[in-house]
Amino acid sequence: MSSVVIRPFEDRDFEAVAGMFHETWGWELEGPESVKLDLAAYYVAGIVAKSTTLLVADVGGTAVGCAFLTEKTPREDRINRAAYMTVLKMKAHALSLDAHGRGMLAFYDKLEEVFDALVDRMQEHGKNWEVELNLLLTSCSCRGQGVGRRLVQAVAEHMCRHRQSWCMLRTDTHCDWRYYEKTGWQRAAEVCWQDDSNITAYAYRKALAQP
Repeated sequence: MSSVVIRPFEDRDFEAVAGMFHETWGWELEGPESVKLDLAAYYVAGIVAKSTTLLVADVGGTAVGCAFLTEKTPREDRINRAAYMTVLKMKAHALSLDAHGRGMLAFYDKLEEVFDALVDRMQEHGKNWEVELNLLLTSCSCRGQGVGRRLVQAVAEHMCRHRQSWCMLRTDTHCDWRYYEKTGWQRAAEVCWQDDSNITAYAYRKALAQP
């Protein structure tokens, strides 16, 4: 693989990042391909709109990975958040026209509710953080080649520059949550979904950099 360059996210990267989301999770969803693609665009647009620092791993001019962060201290950037909120609303409307799409919208509404509960539990127990890792993705074509590791290293370097220490992320047993326990993240809270899905949501945190 050509050398990996970590750089800020640009609008032209949106399609590639949505494609990574689709190739990671789209295969396991029900419904037509168009609905799966709309879901990928919906989810990624929402993440971009709320993130304050957005990094991509670039190989040959193409984004092959991303790490999107929300920081408690907002930063100025070149992201047109209103444009991504427009994409979010458009894709939500498109998804609402299909039964499978409505099911996925309900799933993500529930996920947001459970993730809010994780934050409440962390705060109750004094588990603080300055940065949240909203999304960490790599292209399937680059798995096992250190792209994810380079992105996490870039996040740590960014935090060090801004005198931040603790990074937090939220995930669930529908995802590869064991990866974080194998790489030194500490489980800080958990919430079981109160339905028949048997999903448990976890919050993890890790001191990626020392101020």
